[in-house]
Amino acid sequence: MAYMENPSNFDLINSLVKTYDANVQREIIKARRCFVIDACSFEFYKKVHRREAFTEYIKANNACVVIFRTILMELAGDNGLLEEEQIDFIEYLFRAGVSVYVLYEEDIFALLQIYTDNKSINQYLKHAVLCIKQPTGIINNLFSKNESLKSLIVHADRNSDASIYQQFFQNLRGEKQHEDNLGEIVCLICIHIMANMEEMNPYKYVFLTEDTTAVILAKKVIHNSRRHRSGDTEMIGTVRATNVIEKMYKIASCIL
Repeated sequence: MAYMENPSNFDLINSLVKTYDANVQREIIKARRCFVIDACSFEFYKKVHRREAFTEYIKANNACVVIFRTILMELAGDNGLLEEEQIDFIEYLFRAGVSVYVLYEEDIFALLQIYTDNKSINQYLKHAVLCIKQPTGIINNLFSKNESLKSLIVHADRNSDASIYQQFFQNLRGEKQHEDNLGEIVCLICIHIMANMEEMNPYKYVFLTEDTTAVILAKKVIHNSRRHRSGDTEMIGTVRATNVIEKMYKIASCIL
């Protein structure tokens, strides 16, 4: 069974999460910090004995949680179903007042339209994809099968077509295979793009991951983002469980 963009039991979390619309657009732009979570971090923090500390950490940062569709696909697995513990975790966040956004990766195109023109937005995609693309790997495999898509991305900065994001991310989600790293790749592409939305708050876009390879790739994304952005504010951060535990200990110590 192929991975599903919409788990068959999505209705169980539909009222607990927010999907993209004009209100969500405003909320994300206004958010002090956006934590983009990958599947391994979600699986780590969903445990009952870790939920409270994670939730307090998110709230202490006045942050929201962003789950991209590829991550939702990974969480649901190849049977297309979210597990009870995953649903319970999302409900826990909802009850605690944490906003959880489930976004299609291409939704970020509309976010960027608040800031700039279509050609610039497409250029951001080009920079992000070329940064992440490896000589071997998922993106390279996709491009080897779809030369027209490759050409579209390589020359994206010359194009004001608003459908480029949808074409790219729909095709990329279609490459999902069991135990690959597509989720981390997609998160980092999106964070790279979103970092072009200059904000007053540094480190607005934070990647939550427990994957060492993803952390290394995130450093590359941060470096590349600095090269291509006009501003000098650090917009991207990464956080692992050890950081959360340490910071929550400090918060608890202050309260005591």
